Amino acid sequence: MAEKNSSVSVVLLNWNHARNLENSLLSHVNQTLRPMEIIVVDDGSTDDSCDIVEKMATSHGLIRLVRHDKNRGVNQAIATGIGEATGEFIRISASDDIIRPDFFEKSLPILMSSPNAGFCFSDPAEIIGESAEILRFSHFLSSNPVYLSPETFLRLMRRNQFTISSNSIIYRRSALVRSGGFLEDLEWQSDWFINLVLALRDGCCYIPETLSVYQVDTQSYSAIGMRAPTIRREILFNLLDHLKTDDYNDVGPLIRDTGLLPEYRLTTLYWLIRSPEHRGYVSTRLI
Repeated sequence: MAEKNSSVSVVLLNWNHARNLENSLLSHVNQTLRPMEIIVVDDGSTDDSCDIVEKMATSHGLIRLVRHDKNRGVNQAIATGIGEATGEFIRISASDDIIRPDFFEKSLPILMSSPNAGFCFSDPAEIIGESAEILRFSHFLSSNPVYLSPETFLRLMRRNQFTISSNSIIYRRSALVRSGGFLEDLEWQSDWFINLVLALRDGCCYIPETLSVYQVDTQSYSAIGMRAPTIRREILFNLLDHLKTDDYNDVGPLIRDTGLLPEYRLTTLYWLIRSPEHRGYVSTRLI
């Protein structure tokens, strides 16, 4: 087991995923550069999740359980975890996230040497269902770890848009809190929003490797939500409304200029055109 400890607080979110908890926790504990704490926020589970966490905490002192008395949703669970965290950096994990043993050792040096960066991310990878096959997707942004300034990030997005996989991220806690964190009314798109805001304000670091794996679940919170058009439209309009506020109007024009949206469908364009408050977001680039 690693002896070196980092200044990273892991916030691990769980709701009735007892079957995945032990493997996920062990992948965070058995790091070559260990986190300083692992805060498991249980969002009102009704299975034996909490028993598993408490048992593991007796063997691994860095694990701590925080329980919600009822299910309050992902973004409230994240807020609880961030409020409990004491580290300079924050890693937000789902209960089925698996990270490589050198995740923190690879991610932290570039982030610590880039004091302006809001976060560090790496190439995404996914496992579909119960399959053991890992699908890797490289961004091809650099051949070496690199800091992307806000100007560089904007230029990259204008040239070729890409999505930052949140399960590959370590956040700088101060930047995350300063920019408002995960907004509850954006539901499963809250990470897309805050990642973009941070990258355009503070820049970000990129590592051209696969350090974490996302498990695709067709019954997940976001997957179910994406099949509900009315909710998708509401979230999209909420997102665009936030960009008009004093809190985010510095990045609003930049996002519109690049034609960035969390989803691209003909129905999305139809919603925008039909809404007097939001049709101004439609541009030639978006179309």
